[in-house]
This record gives sequence, C-alpha cells and structure tokens, in this order.
Amino acid sequence: MEKIKIALISNITFEPYLRGALNDEFAGGVQLDHIPYEEYKGRAEELALYDYAVICLSFEALYPDIGDSSAVVADAVSRCRELLGFVRQATSAKILWLGFEDYCYSYECLFGNVAPLGGLIDSINLSLAELLGDGDVLIDLKRLIATVGLRASYSSKGKYRWNSPYSKELMQALAREIGKQHRIRVGQTKKCLVLDCDNLLWGGIVSEDGIEGIRLDGGGLGRQYLDFQRFVLTMYRHGVILAVCSKNDEADVLRVFREHSAMLLREDNIACFAVNWQSKAENIKTIADKLNIGLDSMVFVDDSEFEVGSVRELLPEVKAILYDRETVYSELSCFNLKADVDPEGVKKRNETYRTNAARDELLARSTTYEEYLKTLEIKVDIHAARADELARIAELSQRANKLTNGTRYASDRLKALPDGYELYSVCVSDRFSDLGLVGAVGISGGVIDLFVLSCRALGRDVENEMLEFLKGRALLDYKFVSTSKNEDVSTLLKSVTERK
Repeated sequence: MEKIKIALISNITFEPYLRGALNDEFAGGVQLDHIPYEEYKGRAEELALYDYAVICLSFEALYPDIGDSSAVVADAVSRCRELLGFVRQATSAKILWLGFEDYCYSYECLFGNVAPLGGLIDSINLSLAELLGDGDVLIDLKRLIATVGLRASYSSKGKYRWNSPYSKELMQALAREIGKQHRIRVGQTKKCLVLDCDNLLWGGIVSEDGIEGIRLDGGGLGRQYLDFQRFVLTMYRHGVILAVCSKNDEADVLRVFREHSAMLLREDNIACFAVNWQSKAENIKTIADKLNIGLDSMVFVDDSEFEVGSVRELLPEVKAILYDRETVYSELSCFNLKADVDPEGVKKRNETYRTNAARDELLARSTTYEEYLKTLEIKVDIHAARADELARIAELSQRANKLTNGTRYASDRLKALPDGYELYSVCVSDRFSDLGLVGAVGISGGVIDLFVLSCRALGRDVENEMLEFLKGRALLDYKFVSTSKNEDVSTLLKSVTERK
C-alpha cells in the first residue's frame, strides 16, 4: 500500500513522538516530513507531492513579547493568510491547521484563571476559521490539550532542549485526530445506526410503564436519555441512517415517537422500524435488506448484554455496542462524519430510505417488474457537475462498493481535475421522493474514469440510463478497481467501450 505523505509546517518541533504515533495510527503507512516555517517559501515544488499539509504555528514562538495586542492579532492573521495562500498555490493536499493555543502560559499563578492574554488567541482563531475554506480543517488544539490534560500535554524538557514543547501523550492524541480526518476524507465510516428503545432512548419499559411512566426529561434520571437522543439526532443530520430494532409492541413505540413531548427523535428521522418479538439478529438482517446496505456498515446499540452478545455471535459483521452512558459516545467514534454537510442532500437521502416501504408495497401490487418501474414514475437527470455537487460526488465514490468502477476521489481532488475532464452528476426522483444526487460519471481522454451509483438507487434501471448516456461517445476504455462486490460493473462498462 502506498504511504500517506504528510508535510508538517511549523515553527516548533514535533519529534521524537509524532512520527511513531502516526505510524501506529496508520499501521506504518505514513511518511512525515517537517518543513520549518521559516523555510516554507522555498519548498513549493516539494509541497506538491503531499497528501496532507499539517500546519501548526506556536504563538509563543512567534511572539516572545506580545506588546500591542491589536497589532499582534493583525500580524498573526496576516501571517496565516500569506502561508495559507502559498500552500494552496503549491499543492492540492488537504490542509489540517492546528489552531493557536494559550495554555502554554502559566499566568494563572499571577491573575487567577481568567482568559489568558485577554482572549487574544480566540480572536485570532476566529479569523483563521474564516480564512480556511471548504475542504480545509481547523483542528481545535486547545480542545485536544484539554482532553489529554494541561499538565500531561507539555514537556519542559523537550521545549528547552529541542524546541519540542508537547508531550508524547498529546502527540498520540494528534495522530489519532489526523487519522480521524483521513477517514472522514476518504469516506471510511459506518452508515447505519440501529437502536433499541427501552432504557436507551428513554428510561423504563414502555409496555410496562406506559408512555406517561417512562423517564425522558431535561433533569434527573431522564436526562441521560435526552442527551443520547440529541447526540443521535446530530448523527442523523450529518447523514447517518437511523433504524429501530426493539422487542416491543410497535404501537407502543410509535406512540412514544409521535406523542411524547420530550422526544427529540421523531418518526420521520427513522428510516426503518423493526419492532416485534422476533430475534434481533434476524430483524437487523431484515433492516439491511430493506435499506439495501451491507451488514458491515451497521452499528447496533442495546442495553442488554444478552442481545448484544447474540448479535456479535450471529452477525459478526455488525458492530454491536452495549449501552453505557459513560462510554457509548466514544464507542460511536466508528462513525467518521463530515462537519460541513448539505442539509438538503441529507434530508433527501433519509427520505428515500424512509419511503422504501411504500416502494415495496407498490412492487408487491405490480404484476411485473416492468409495470412497477413504469408506475414508479422514475425521472433521471444527467448533467454537467456543478461546483456545489463535488463534495457529494466524492462521498459517493468513496462509499460505494457495489455499482462502482472502484475509482475513489476526495472532494479536493475533484476540484483540481484537469481541463478537458468531463464530470457528470446523476440525479433521480420518483413518485415517492426526490432521491437527489445518487450517481456520477467521469470521462477523461475517451476513458471512463469514474462510474458510480448509490445502492439506494439500485433496482430502478438508473444504471441503464447511465450506460445509454455513454453510448455513442467513442469511448476507448474504462478504469476498473475491484472492491470484491463490483465485478458486474466491468461487464457493464465493457458494453459501451471498445475494450477487447
């Protein structure tokens, strides 16, 4: 496997710990090179070779004597703007910028725990956040330090001997954060969260306590469930498919979702309900079939050791988590989600999954599959990709494993496509909902470079519409990388090219 290349631009040293921590995080598949801040202007040609540019400027090293704080803010923002412009010009690498921090100072022994430097650092970080654009990431270094602990984050020995002020523990936390941002970039994430209900979304057992007796409020024993719902709702709003798998009477569960005034999660947020007295493992398989997703993309959370153990044994592909209010959030770190998402796109995708039941009913009533497709009233729009669609196309290319030629793109690479590259978006709607952007085609020099269609659009003949679009374009060849699930795509693409 080709190593991930990381350029670290900084005015301090991150060795001896960061390199080893990154190799642990990426299983040895990383190359880390340090470019001193004072030398970056002479390294433009070298910067073009990297996948990531990690930038960290130590405020303490830049300004040994702060003096006029307003002048310092203006100068720091000017330095950041100049460095950012240079890096963007020199490379298409994804930029991970560590924000400034002021925990390095020990002024609390003089003034108490008031805002260090009068909030100057926060002011600079706000300006830096505005400078960074789509695709760039501002990592909150102050939060990383707080997570590790103030005393545990610094090394006075390293600072005074090697200009390396940060501890091994903090470098390990930074390596994990870089790994997280990499997984987000390449779309390496779970897709679906399957939830139990009793003593998970609310306290108590609804079939025994009734809707009036369950615990769900902003204080007391019900608060932990409200907090968990808020967290899950955030996941939903960032593209995670939600499903419910509960041993209960469906009418009781639906009543809570529809009528309980404290519920943050509502029926419309749930793509699929499997509420009955059957095996949870069987119900999870049914959910996977209805949503047309793989078991390996699913995460199941339950408060019962028996149910979690059963799913782990019968469905090892599913990540099963035993609910504990102290650990459940860290357990859900297997989801690697983009902070900036298109809310309308997420809404369309979730609506598609939620309305699949109506499509299944229509299929059951249809005499033939051709009749079903006709009654479904499918509309396919293939058009030249717009700039605001690139992030979604990148997400599709990274996540699809079935109907794809295996080409993977990050959004920043799509923005840097060469002149003459033809990139098309495939948008689909039917009588039940607007599926949104579900596919893409990329052509370069007569070669099909990208062919991808979301699994939620399968079974609607959309792939044939895409092939018809490609016919008659004098295509010579196609790229193909096996995902172990996409062998049929090679046959499809061969039918519209001259490859022998």
